[in-house]
Amino acid sequence: MADALLEAIQNDDCTDLEQKLANCSSSEGGVTGRNNPLVTACKHGSINCAKEIIRLKPELAEVTNEDGLMAIHWVCKNGEFAIFMKVMVEQCPRLCDLKDIQGKIALHIAAENGNEEVLRTLVSSCPTSLGNLTYKRETVLHLALKNDQCGSFKVLMNELENHKREELLNSKDCEGNTVLHIATCRKQIEILRLLLCNNSTSAFLQVNSTNGMGFTALDLHYQNHSLRNDKDITDLLHQAGAKQGQQSLEITYKMIQESMSSMTSSVLLTVFIFVAGAAYASLFTLNDIYPILDHRPFEIGTLSVKDMITVPSPLQEIFFFMVFNTLTFMGSMVVILVNTWFLISKGSFCFKAVLLLVMVAMSLSYALIMKKIMPEFSIAIGILKISSFWVVWLFELPLFLSIVVIWLIVKQILCIFSKLSQKVSVIWKSSNNQ
Repeated sequence: MADALLEAIQNDDCTDLEQKLANCSSSEGGVTGRNNPLVTACKHGSINCAKEIIRLKPELAEVTNEDGLMAIHWVCKNGEFAIFMKVMVEQCPRLCDLKDIQGKIALHIAAENGNEEVLRTLVSSCPTSLGNLTYKRETVLHLALKNDQCGSFKVLMNELENHKREELLNSKDCEGNTVLHIATCRKQIEILRLLLCNNSTSAFLQVNSTNGMGFTALDLHYQNHSLRNDKDITDLLHQAGAKQGQQSLEITYKMIQESMSSMTSSVLLTVFIFVAGAAYASLFTLNDIYPILDHRPFEIGTLSVKDMITVPSPLQEIFFFMVFNTLTFMGSMVVILVNTWFLISKGSFCFKAVLLLVMVAMSLSYALIMKKIMPEFSIAIGILKISSFWVVWLFELPLFLSIVVIWLIVKQILCIFSKLSQKVSVIWKSSNNQ
């Protein structure tokens, strides 16, 4: 900016101002956002120069600075220069509707910064600006609350009433939130009293309006209920007839279900870990349970399947003990592996590999100990002779398959009963309605 023009602005001297502005415009670089004479006049409080600059070069009011702000936006951010607002809008009323790079007009910026006098000036000059939205579909009311400018909100409430624009109280931003949602989330109890206890506004306010997530204001309050004054907010909302949304009730029910499912899974995992440990430890106490065993390997000989199943003997008891103990241990290990596998995130390949290695090592360790302490005998099946160690594992297969089949049958029966009960319930309700 030329020194002569700067000096004139600083002294609020309008002498030859038109010529000085022309010289500044024709100089190298011209007028930019950094050296806008209109903004400079506002900064120095030179109201006469500001009026003359707008009259001579109204286009300067639309020059943006490096932040994308015009002179009117700059004044809105700096409330101490509110006097210049009236000058600008009187000279060029269309400035009220010009947006910055964020889609905000002067009224929005004034509300964000709590410049109440500027708000009154802008609304009186351009009442239609009350309905302008930002790129996020926010009204001036949304912006005042999101920036905790309660004073600005009160001014705007009066302006809404004066200009009969109360319907803006139910306007929703891009997330579907009304001013009631925002005030409730931010626990702005003074604003809530203004909205819910004022007869002139409460008649227009939709207390149970839902946002994009399906939540009412009461839903959001219950999600953030923590401070002492929350009881006052609860009372205000209830007195105004606030209710929970159906979506919130469904989500709460699902959260409870998921929580119970997670808790049940954790308890079952703990139980199966304990059972697997008990089955593993029982191998070391087998000699105390059946004294006929000692720590030396011995061989009994060859038995038939009929002898093994029908003839009572300590050997038979030991054999079936090993069968069921092995089934218990291996079944528990499978359950632990499956449950723990899905607890590990998908990308944690190393953790899954370690888990699988540990489970396999534990199972092999169990098998080796069982082979060491198992009485050595064979069972004849036709011309085949199978050692006692492998017979135990052969018995496991039909037992395991039997358990799976029984579980599937029970599950199918329960599904059938569930469908029948639902049909009976529907028929009973329809008959009562008739």
